[in-house]
Amino acid sequence: MCGWGRACVRPAAGSTSRTVASTSICSCASAWSVASVRTPATTRPRRSSPMTTIHRALPTGLAPADPDELLRLTLLLAHDERLPELLDLTSPERSWTRLEATDLMEVWLIGWPPGTGTGWHDHQGSSGAFRVVHGALTEHTWDRGARTRDLARGEGRSFAASHVHDVRNEGATAAVSVHAYAPALRGMTRYAVAGGALVRQQVERAGQW
Repeated sequence: MCGWGRACVRPAAGSTSRTVASTSICSCASAWSVASVRTPATTRPRRSSPMTTIHRALPTGLAPADPDELLRLTLLLAHDERLPELLDLTSPERSWTRLEATDLMEVWLIGWPPGTGTGWHDHQGSSGAFRVVHGALTEHTWDRGARTRDLARGEGRSFAASHVHDVRNEGATAAVSVHAYAPALRGMTRYAVAGGALVRQQVERAGQW
């Protein structure tokens, strides 16, 4: 519990699990440190943390279902060269960590080994955006048939709450991407392609990944 009366969770040291533990870093502490701590003249200035970037990007709060604001946030975060260090890019499977979560929004960082993907899914009423931080990704969407869009490093896309897609790393090297959703994800509906159409399969609730 931090000095502001909020629960603060820190990642467990030495964790080797495939899925990186979800971590919500105390936003009040981040905001307080930026506002009230001065750097001595003889000390090298600290670089802003990813969480400080989030709060600077959205100083007045994020309006739910605003894909343009989410895309802007991913652009600011993508400039942080330290993001890949938060993931195990040597794993043969995807890894992820949650950078921030509130009732209005949440931000995830995902690592993609070559050949991995999400499968077809929606976001249960949340709008979103994602941007490639390292490597390249391919987004598959459905419009009376499959459509593809290649996204290189630095490129991103936003989408409305009804969006269904399948994101894959079809390259030969690992990729990293940052994802933002508003409101926070409640779950995802899984789909399969059958008979020339997307067919609903199952629903995964938040906390199952």
